[in-house]
Amino acid sequence: MHMEKNVFDNIVNTLLGVDNKTKDNLQSRHDLKEMNIREHLQVDESQAKPNIPEALYNMSPKRRKLFCKVIKDARFPDGYASNMYSKVSSEDKKLVGLKTHDSHIIMHDLLPLAISRTLPESVAVPLLRLCNYFKQVCAKVINVSEIQKLEAEIPEILCQLEKVFPPSFFDIMEHLTIHLATEVRLAGPVQYRDMWSIERYIGKLKSMIRTKSHPEGSIAEGYMFDKSLQGCYTKLNQPPRHNDCITSSAHPNECQYLIRIGRPLSACATSELDFISWTQAQRYVLFNYPQITSYAQKHIKILSARKGKRKRDVDCAHHSNFHTWFVDHVQSLSAKGIGVPEEVNLLAQKPYMMVKKYNSYCINGCNFHTRDYGEGKTTQCDAVSLSAKTPCYSSAKDKNPAIGNVDYYGRITEIIELNYSNVGHVVLFKCDYLRV
Repeated sequence: MHMEKNVFDNIVNTLLGVDNKTKDNLQSRHDLKEMNIREHLQVDESQAKPNIPEALYNMSPKRRKLFCKVIKDARFPDGYASNMYSKVSSEDKKLVGLKTHDSHIIMHDLLPLAISRTLPESVAVPLLRLCNYFKQVCAKVINVSEIQKLEAEIPEILCQLEKVFPPSFFDIMEHLTIHLATEVRLAGPVQYRDMWSIERYIGKLKSMIRTKSHPEGSIAEGYMFDKSLQGCYTKLNQPPRHNDCITSSAHPNECQYLIRIGRPLSACATSELDFISWTQAQRYVLFNYPQITSYAQKHIKILSARKGKRKRDVDCAHHSNFHTWFVDHVQSLSAKGIGVPEEVNLLAQKPYMMVKKYNSYCINGCNFHTRDYGEGKTTQCDAVSLSAKTPCYSSAKDKNPAIGNVDYYGRITEIIELNYSNVGHVVLFKCDYLRV
């Protein structure tokens, strides 16, 4: 954790040329002369004022401004990282007040974007590989074969960096990175051994100190006061900030199925869906409800029994007509006196076209906003990703399509709540997906 921050500080301070923090200074250039290497970077002492030649990693003021702009304008989901807008000094063109976790986030997500737009390829490539190395090492799920590749890759990365940066850039922290992949292979994922939560809690205890001559007593008094407040919140049933559970007492008419998951964070607005959106929402619920799988298979079997039907045509017909066939089929079963589960019968009654719309919603401990509602906010909570099984046809006559997981990325445009006869409720996110 601290090793990553120290490496990050060395890289950024050197790239931005921060006074008294950069590793590329007058003394480091004299070291090049003493070592008799890189003559084109050695100091020219023939003039009254020493002339320090520009290196490949030195940025012009315009590029430093662009580098800082990339980090300053970054927006993250709520709770993922701190506000980077306050971490950038536009006048001095440097980063200020970074915590260890801030350096962790920038190293993994923002630094590759910033350096790819501001540095030449010979400098950017080894830095990009180093950022990817730290990101792979800190992954929640590790693959032993991938870690072994990282062990073989990190010496090459350090050698590439040594060709670019001066020898003074490499202190003990840069050399210790070579052992991180081996440590992960032997000890497991980093999240079980990191110090984020411990240091965060220590910082909270330090903030309780009011009398510096008796810090232990101040911490003990602050701790007791904090626990007392927690007891008051518990007694008053005050939910935590990211609490998304809704008890059955909040909705006494709600059944045990089609239960609303999560909770809205904004007031609702009632609106009527157009026919196309209403049909799409109904289809989505049916195709993703596990108790309907047997009915979907039966519909596909009926369509496939027709002669001359290609697999692709069967899938298209199933997607277009299943929701209407399902309603008619359940009604015919009920008319014949065949028992149908109550939840299946409820889905066959179709949702109301009048729906509730929200601007913000909390689910699985994460906050989500619509795109319009999130404009101008310091956080970006309207982006989603979806991995779906998608058939791929080589041609229109292909009878055996390849089915694989395809990742879709989009932004939330609407958050709607479907109402099934005032008994069941389903919350859906309507998104605009991007082609990648």
